[in-house]
Amino acid sequence: MLGTLCVVDYQPRQPSPEDIAALEDLAHLVVVELELRHTTHRLAKQLTEERRLSDALEDSSARMADFLAATSDLLWETDAELRVTGGGGGRVAGVGVDQLLDDGPAVDRRRIG
Repeated sequence: MLGTLCVVDYQPRQPSPEDIAALEDLAHLVVVELELRHTTHRLAKQLTEERRLSDALEDSSARMADFLAATSDLLWETDAELRVTGGGGGRVAGVGVDQLLDDGPAVDRRRIG
């Protein structure tokens, strides 16, 4: 139980059907308010976590960009079908990742890696 509603009068009375309906409406509103507060709290925590993860991803991306700019090795990333989706660094046989990402026919992307 979360709380109690107490109605006091000088005479004993039987609540009318309208009184009962009003109390049921009030009870429903209290439940809705509690659920709303719970949902708001949960969403606020989720937003905080998403912001933390977004910041971590930004930091990681910046570190990777710095690393790729400083290395002479050719590095790339692929998707599940082994298509080159990104990378950087140096060149191999005169081919850099930027050329692998182009649609030119010179490089069979599935053979790299």
